Amino acid sequence: MRDCSSPLYREYAESLRGQVGDFRLTIRNQVVLDTGGPRWTHEKFKRVGFCRQAFIEEGRCPTGTRVDGVFMVDADVILGPDVLRRLWEVDADVVYGVFWTDCEWGGFRADWPQVWDINPYGWTPECMAALRAPGINEIEVLGGGACTLIRGRGFESHYWPLLRSFERSHSMMAGEDRTFCLGLECRGIRQVAVTGLQITHRYGE
Repeated sequence: MRDCSSPLYREYAESLRGQVGDFRLTIRNQVVLDTGGPRWTHEKFKRVGFCRQAFIEEGRCPTGTRVDGVFMVDADVILGPDVLRRLWEVDADVVYGVFWTDCEWGGFRADWPQVWDINPYGWTPECMAALRAPGINEIEVLGGGACTLIRGRGFESHYWPLLRSFERSHSMMAGEDRTFCLGLECRGIRQVAVTGLQITHRYGE
């Protein structure tokens, strides 16, 4: 895969050095600007979606390079050994490694997973019971993100442009992951979550 991730890494390295100011990220000769401010806004969803989509397109149709899949992991997610190998073994075009986060995503403070089977972020009792079951398990879901393997028909969906129905929403639930996952569901593309792997989310404001 070509050097799509280098600008992202440079931006990350600059933020670690404590620099303050605008971040300009250039992908495919387009400048994507982040001027700081609130953590998640619709403009930031669009920016992240654009970057993720550029990464997918590098994997899907790169000149002179063929890849079997792409694997995207958020910068605050730490993987133990063999996570990618285990995800690769699953018979699905989109596979999520499940992690749990101490937060208020589900409406109150608890450990919540970053996968779901009710949009925009919820679970049937059967899904939640399967996610909480001990051991390493494969569970069919209808959404996820932050630790995602995409291959095969998974390339048919997109992170960007965001769905137009999200344009007026500033909720965290109107982000690029929902655009991608709803596109998968509409196309009948199977999504599977793998529980019990060594994945830690270093989440915090």
